[in-house]
Order: sequence, then C-alpha cells, then structure tokens
Amino acid sequence: MVDVRRATVEDADALAALNAVVQDLHVAERPELFLAADPSRVAAWFREVLEGDGARAWIAAVEGASVGYLLAFHERRPANPFARERRWCEIDQVSVVEGARGRGVARALIDAAVVDAEACGLDRVELAAWSFNERARRAFERVGFVPMMVRFERDRRAGRES
Repeated sequence: MVDVRRATVEDADALAALNAVVQDLHVAERPELFLAADPSRVAAWFREVLEGDGARAWIAAVEGASVGYLLAFHERRPANPFARERRWCEIDQVSVVEGARGRGVARALIDAAVVDAEACGLDRVELAAWSFNERARRAFERVGFVPMMVRFERDRRAGRES
C-alpha cells in the first residue's frame, strides 16, 4: 500500500535524496543542460520553494520508507490579445525510486496533486516529460494525461540539428 502525505520544509533533505534518482537520469541524457545533484544545494532549494506559497509537494511511502515525491506549482497566466486567462496546476517534478516502480506510487502522488488542484478551483493539471524519458511518458499516459504540445529544439553545439 502506498501512503502519501503533504511534504513540509522539514522534508527538504528527503526530497533532495529522492530527487537524485530523476536528476541522475537527466544528467546522463542531457549533460549540457543538467547539473549533477548536490544534496545540500538541492535541499536548500526545496526549503526555499516550500517556504513560499506557490509550491506544493507530496512524499510517498511504502512500508514506512520514502519511495517517491511530487512537486507542483499553481500557475496563473493573465489574458492577452492571443489567449484567455489560464489557471492550472503544473506538476514540475515526479520521482519514484527504482525498487518501487510499478506499484502505483506515481499514480498516488499524481492523484494527491489532482485532488489538491481541484480543491483550489483548478480544473487543469499539466506536466512535461523529456522526449528521452519514455518510461515517464508512458506512465503519464496510463494515468490519463494526453499530449498537449510538442516542443522542438535546434542546437548545433549539442549535435541536435536535423
């Protein structure tokens, strides 16, 4: 059984440890963009973010051990000549340790964020996944997310020009 609870500033070190799982993947795949995880700097960042009022985080545990987390932000974009006002919950980070994958941890974390967003009057929940992260993309589709936009890049320095 997966237990999910709202994370607090006091969880910053645990969040930093759980973040290393996904950060390492990003560094391995895109070292020109991502930095290796520095636990003390990442924990300090989580403390600062959670002390503010725009971020929300949850920690998932299985048999008492922390196995995953989710970080989300409630966003607002005012109307402009091209688009209507938008308010939504942006899931910014989701990470589940290897041994706990496939046990409903990500689903439980996402469900917590969705319930919270709905309680705050937000009907939309959005997230992004890097194209190299097939596992995450499949997991997000399994819990009901559908592609909304495709982002392209052109960077000759990284050998990514077509």
